[in-house]
Amino acid sequence: VELRLKGGTAGAALPPLGDRVVIGVCDIAGAGVRALLGLKPPAGTASTAHELELHGIGERGEEYSDVVFAPGGDPDAFGIPPQIQVINFSAAGGHPSTTLLAVNTALSVAEEAPFAAAVHALLAAAGAGAAPKEVLLVGAMRLNVKGEDGKFFQVVMNGAAPLTL
Repeated sequence: VELRLKGGTAGAALPPLGDRVVIGVCDIAGAGVRALLGLKPPAGTASTAHELELHGIGERGEEYSDVVFAPGGDPDAFGIPPQIQVINFSAAGGHPSTTLLAVNTALSVAEEAPFAAAVHALLAAAGAGAAPKEVLLVGAMRLNVKGEDGKFFQVVMNGAAPLTL
């Protein structure tokens, strides 16, 4: 399983990655990808975008074939954005300082782990000395409020203590 430039072949060169890579995913209401696609490069910074495709997972189901978020809210007026794209912010002609990996499509349960492996391979392919120094994941957590007792869904990672309310 790998990420490739749209229409590219296996092993073809991918765009360079910045020192900071921010990954926005389609979580609840597409919050992660919506945040990334709403960013504009700072003054004096150029942006370049490259569409990627996920290969090696077989045919995607019809329910996973659409983008989740269209900037401007109207794909007919603003065009349909790519499902997966890399957007690099860089000073004029320089190495990218920040790379946005916008995943604007829902992933099935069967696609989640292979996609994570493909993203890891993309980051590792940058090679020693060129690998990103920071990787951030932008998304929203599920929050179910139940009744008046204040119980809610929470995910605890790396041995952190659960919240008590």
